[in-house]
Amino acid sequence: MIAWLKQCRNWMKRVLAWLGHAYLLWIALAAIAAVVLLSYVVFANWEARIRIAGMGLELLGLSTVAFGLRETRKLFNQPTLLQLAETWLGSFPTFYRNIRIVAGSGHFEWEAASVSAFGTGSSSASASLEERVTMLEKNLNQINQAIHLAQKRMMRKRENKRVLSNPSARTVKQEMKRISVFLKRLWPVVSIWKQ
Repeated sequence: MIAWLKQCRNWMKRVLAWLGHAYLLWIALAAIAAVVLLSYVVFANWEARIRIAGMGLELLGLSTVAFGLRETRKLFNQPTLLQLAETWLGSFPTFYRNIRIVAGSGHFEWEAASVSAFGTGSSSASASLEERVTMLEKNLNQINQAIHLAQKRMMRKRENKRVLSNPSARTVKQEMKRISVFLKRLWPVVSIWKQ
């Protein structure tokens, strides 16, 4: 008899665990039952009961869809609907436009294959003191980097002039040009071969 009771207890545990696997189903059934029971208790008129129960079920369906959309957006690393609404409200156009002046310059060389660019930005007229100081620090760092690049470029040109003044270096440069022309002619063949 005791062995049979232990077996019944173990079986009941397995049945409860099995029922627990369908917890979403039980939540949905409990929500429906709660809506129907609440409308039955609160309202005496059958028409009102049915209308309120229908509205409650519609709201439950809508909240289920919203929850599903939120979870799907999380899976794809997208912002939630609340974050989208905050972003949209934050982008409301201000009365005074923030005008930023940005200056830039560029550099391009074909044979040496070098490219450089430089730009600065200005803060808006309504920016706080901290924002203006931050913008000035960024501009100063960019200017220092541009000066450093210009110094490197000048040193490279000096080195090239020194090397080209050497007669043996001229032949190296001529050989490099010849190889460059060969590679330019070979490139279409290589690209067709890759396809």
